[in-house]
Amino acid sequence: MSRVIKFTQNGEWIESQGKVRRVGLSLQNAQELGEVTFISEASLGKSVKQGEPILSLEASKAAFDLYAPLDGIILGMNPAVLNNPGLLNSDPYGQGWLIELEVTGGDESVLQVVTVEDTTIT
Repeated sequence: MSRVIKFTQNGEWIESQGKVRRVGLSLQNAQELGEVTFISEASLGKSVKQGEPILSLEASKAAFDLYAPLDGIILGMNPAVLNNPGLLNSDPYGQGWLIELEVTGGDESVLQVVTVEDTTIT
């Protein structure tokens, strides 16, 4: 089964699920950061603008801010990744997603579209 994932220039990824977008960190960024050890909690219900920082990550090699890929409202965070930040390194496009965002605007044309088979990104 194929999935369409869009990437920002900063390395966040987005997958559409209707008006809701699941957002995570690219494998390349996860590898560059090293082992992720801490993820701050995003403010649920908060309205964010495209490019605005929404949460912070700490890892063995660096700290990193995750930016809103589009305008929207933060609907939820992945409890599994909060309990086990290492999922960002081991399964960034599967169980390692970070937030769910209800899109209210922003420019999707700046995102790079990639169609991949499930087996290539897990």
